[in-house]
Amino acid sequence: MKKNFKSIFCMVALALVTASCGKFGNGPIIWDIAPVCLTLAATDSTHDLFDPAVEGNIIDEVSVTYDGKEYKVETQDKAYLAVFHGLVHRYWGEKYGHVLVFGEFDGAADFNDMTMTVNWPDSSKDVVVYNRSFKWDQNGYPVIKDTATVNGIGGKLYLEKTIK
Repeated sequence: MKKNFKSIFCMVALALVTASCGKFGNGPIIWDIAPVCLTLAATDSTHDLFDPAVEGNIIDEVSVTYDGKEYKVETQDKAYLAVFHGLVHRYWGEKYGHVLVFGEFDGAADFNDMTMTVNWPDSSKDVVVYNRSFKWDQNGYPVIKDTATVNGIGGKLYLEKTIK
């Protein structure tokens, strides 16, 4: 039986508050630096395969290997602070549906060739490599440059894949 999987790799944001030295009005500027996460979504063209209510969902069959450790899915449905949680299942509402999110990583840090391998139920793998440069400019504003590649192909932070 053929199933099509659609993966969305994007960075998502939650607040990590960091104070800068710049001035705004009468006081210092307060910055929210978004942590870095890998987000996955999967469908069979009709059904959200990360929805627990869908028969034949694949939530428990996906994992991510990072830094030599394999992360299985954990359910998380409460608000939380920006800390590393591994691979978690979340519902992002009608527009995005059920997703898997891997992270969070410190948004105010540099990453050099951070490699994450997505392990799919059909034994295929996607290798995601992420690079990020973070610094403060002379005016106290953050300067962020980031890139991601999937299986060696670079470009946008939104990537799709279909597995047959």
